[in-house]
Amino acid sequence: MFGLAVMAGEPLSAPDLIAWTRASDCIFAADGGFDHLVKIGVQPDWVVGDLDSVSAQNLPTQSVLHDPDPDHSDADKVLAAFVSRVPQVALACIHGGRYDHLLASFHSALASRLRIRWVFPLEYGALIRAGERLDLNLKPGSRLSLMPLMPSVVSLTGVRWPLSSADLSLGQLVSLSNEVNGPVAAHIESGAAVLLVERGPCEVMTW
Repeated sequence: MFGLAVMAGEPLSAPDLIAWTRASDCIFAADGGFDHLVKIGVQPDWVVGDLDSVSAQNLPTQSVLHDPDPDHSDADKVLAAFVSRVPQVALACIHGGRYDHLLASFHSALASRLRIRWVFPLEYGALIRAGERLDLNLKPGSRLSLMPLMPSVVSLTGVRWPLSSADLSLGQLVSLSNEVNGPVAAHIESGAAVLLVERGPCEVMTW
């Protein structure tokens, strides 16, 4: 079971967003993310946030979780709303020229106890925390990157340049544009990292 959180940033293509809404068990819109859903004819289960970027006129007041708290981002608020509903959340439409929102979503993910995924136009991201392992069967030759969010010790197999208990940290060693050559296993021994994998149009990945 997973939920889809549609944020207010640059939208996915209409076919892509429709594919993700159809695959999800629960749909939340964060503020202006409601407008993205209205444009493709999808009604979210809930709308969350301070509502400062919603322009649609048909906001369903009966399913609005209004939260004006200025100390928490929209990603914080929407992830908190999901906690009692689903164990895994995919965040879509994260940024539209506002990379502070993208970075803030990583902070929100680290603070959450949910399994967090990101849906980008060309990639799919997964947060992997200390002690977690992700096993994937991916198309040979596809690209993936493992980017640490803090100093991390990681192992990565099934790729052209494997890692074994390697120390990764921003500004030093990262695994960028690696190449899949077999079943992939990403194990985070300590720290936390985001695994980014190429995906095709309308390809829904729920691992």
